[in-house]
Amino acid sequence: RIRDWTSAAMRNEKVRGILLRLNSFGGEVDGVFDAADVIREAAKAKPVWASVDDNAFSAAYLLASQADRIYTTRTGGVGSVGVIAAHYDFSRWLNKEGIVPTLITFGARKADFSPELPLSPEAREKLQGEVNRFGMQFVEYVAQARRLTASAVRATEADWYTGEDGITAGFADVLYASTEELIALARSMARRGGLYFSHIRGEAAMLEDAIAEAIRIGEEGGV
Repeated sequence: RIRDWTSAAMRNEKVRGILLRLNSFGGEVDGVFDAADVIREAAKAKPVWASVDDNAFSAAYLLASQADRIYTTRTGGVGSVGVIAAHYDFSRWLNKEGIVPTLITFGARKADFSPELPLSPEAREKLQGEVNRFGMQFVEYVAQARRLTASAVRATEADWYTGEDGITAGFADVLYASTEELIALARSMARRGGLYFSHIRGEAAMLEDAIAEAIRIGEEGGV
């Protein structure tokens, strides 16, 4: 969805800028590099900013890293540029319970990663190779987008950083208060004739504050 929404926003002439708000600890790699490519291409056509509110780790950080600018909070976390894979070996438990699995396969490597069997040296080598391949691709994407060296990104050893430490590591640009962030984005869009729309979800005690904030963003942002 992120890929499709970003692609649609990039093609839509009425969209003057894109703000990605992230709060994720990451996830699986399926499709993440394709989504990162779309964000990177969108950033060539119009402003794309990432707002870390409050976490952008691993796959989520890969997406954030492709934006023009990354905002984070004092408690916002970024990084974890690494890859992990797990194999669970239940063979001892099955043996203890008296359960003997029979696997019928076509192809000598078909059951390499089956949890019913111990991980063979060949399967471990294969899996480690894939982890390394995806890991280096991750490092290269972040290094290129964040204007860092691949060695500097790899030297983080998949560590994560909060607040100012994320900026020091080169993984974020600015600490923000959300209103100021939106004002800055509005100013950038104003130069391109953009408009600011706000979806106000607070309709109770905070309604007046939300309306006042929206008005302030429009006035100070020039949209």
